[in-house]
Amino acid sequence: MTDQNMRLILAGDPVEAIEAAKRLIADDIVDGAPLAKVATNKKNRPWARIAVIYALGFADDESTAGLVLTDIVGDRDDIEECRARAAEALGHLREPRTVPLMKKFWPGTIRLASSDGASMPYRK
Repeated sequence: MTDQNMRLILAGDPVEAIEAAKRLIADDIVDGAPLAKVATNKKNRPWARIAVIYALGFADDESTAGLVLTDIVGDRDDIEECRARAAEALGHLREPRTVPLMKKFWPGTIRLASSDGASMPYRK
């Protein structure tokens, strides 16, 4: 992970933060541990958190990313945009343990993508 990208993310400018996160993903250098610290620290600027939450959806360490993202989704005191982006990132990770949590916070039909890209309803 480059220091320059992290500086841009932490500065919190919406466009710069997201573009820096995209570079981390494109370069395949998404390290979940430092990103998790930024994502969970509510003192960080909202767009810094949103950018790293987005990047965590592409993390190499899916279990660490999944736990952090699940905590963010489940925190009703967190800002809605962070929670929504965390839910989206979890969907990208295809973390099945989070489906019951998603159904709790967003009732209705939750759809999972199958391995061939088709959408199928989740039923417990």
